This record gives sequence, structure tokens and C-alpha cells, in this order.
Amino acid sequence: MFNPEQVNKKNTRTWVKMNEDSRSKSNRDQFCKIYGGEFKQIGRNFNWEELKPEKEEKRIMVFEREGEIFEVDNVMEFCREHNLTKSALYEVVTGKRKHHKKFKFVTKK
Repeated sequence: MFNPEQVNKKNTRTWVKMNEDSRSKSNRDQFCKIYGGEFKQIGRNFNWEELKPEKEEKRIMVFEREGEIFEVDNVMEFCREHNLTKSALYEVVTGKRKHHKKFKFVTKK
């Protein structure tokens, strides 16, 4: 139905459907649902741009065991170092458990 390679090439079938067709607005919406991205208006015409994924910030979780504070950015590595079960530690984070091998969840940064 739509060819994403031709969406920004003038006078191609896909470009006409996005810009000059009577149903161009609904065509642009449908195109974005299929391929993602967004259309930006430049003058009279619309150009499609793919959205680049934003980098996720690393979350640091803070755990406490017998007064000692641990700041964790890699849960798998932390579990290996302290002989913990990852799923049990996540249950502590979500509140399903109060502690796991005396580790208590404090906060996220």
C-alpha cells in the first residue's frame, strides 16, 4: 500500500497520497501507525522523519543490608556478586517481599 522509500520523493505514488490526495491526513496517520515516525510540514508539503529512539537513563537502585548501603546500576552483576536471586530482588523492589537475604530496597535514583 505505502512504500516508505518513496514517501519523501516528489511525484511518486506514495508522496502524492501523503500530500495531494483528498485523504492525505488519514493516509499520513495510517503510515505513521505502520512505520512509526512523524510528518513535518515544510511549506505546503509534508516530509516524513523517522524518530530516533531516546537513550534510556540508567536507573540506580539503592539497597541496604545491616546498615551498609549499596548503589546498584546493574542488577544481574549485583546478584552474582552477593549470591542473590534476581527475581526475588525484583520482588523486594516492587514491594511483594520485604527483604531478600537481608537486603532491603531503599529507593531509585
